[in-house]
Amino acid sequence: MIDRIEYRWKLKKLFSKQDKTNRYYKRLIREAKERGDSPEELGGLGAEGMGESMGIKYEIDLLKTSYLLKQAERLMLPIPNRRDKEMWEEGRFTAGRSVLTASGISYLRKSIRQEQKESRDKYITWIIAVSALLGVLTGLFAFILR
Repeated sequence: MIDRIEYRWKLKKLFSKQDKTNRYYKRLIREAKERGDSPEELGGLGAEGMGESMGIKYEIDLLKTSYLLKQAERLMLPIPNRRDKEMWEEGRFTAGRSVLTASGISYLRKSIRQEQKESRDKYITWIIAVSALLGVLTGLFAFILR
């Protein structure tokens, strides 16, 4: 539970950082246009902004990947093979650090949800059985004490 809260908090901060970065570069480009800067300078600002935004997106992808891998390990679920290009992509900014692709994220989330559902179903079955037994015992005691 705490991991999920921490994950959501970090994710929210990264999305906020990405939004601020995008707004900042849009403002810089708008001001450069108003000053009459050359197309090369405008293109340079756009490329710089895109690089910053992609760097933050990569941080988001790393956070999602590490969170899902941690959940899968706790549930003892198989991790997709790192050689599977459909599930993994090489890190754009750090060599050797792979992140899950959209289909990899979807696969792990589906596996995690399925495992959690199966675990919950076991507990629910036991809770129903114990509740039924308590109901029977209550009825039996009521009948005997009457």
